[in-house]
Amino acid sequence: MKKRQSWLFFIIFLVAFSIYLLVNYPFQLGLDLRGGSQLTLELIKEDWNINRDELDSVKAVLDKRVNNLGVSESNLQTLGSNQLVLELPGEQDPLAASRVIGKTALLEFRTQSPDTF
Repeated sequence: MKKRQSWLFFIIFLVAFSIYLLVNYPFQLGLDLRGGSQLTLELIKEDWNINRDELDSVKAVLDKRVNNLGVSESNLQTLGSNQLVLELPGEQDPLAASRVIGKTALLEFRTQSPDTF
């Protein structure tokens, strides 16, 4: 009998604790359930040769910009050799999202001549 009461108390505690967690810490819905924006960014360079280092540095800069905006669970992926896919959960207007990311700064790559440094 005492063992049965212990199990009953444990189950009641587990249910109460689960309800507490659901009320105070709601689920963070992702892009598929809550909606959001998916932007495909294409890097364009005059000579059309974008190397991996340039792509990685652009990805790092964009990742910092998105993280500074406070967007939770954003996803930035490389697509091919010159495209990045940015997913922003909760952002319903893709045009506004692209304006926010684009207006932070102008990102240009220029080669430096060897005699200037």
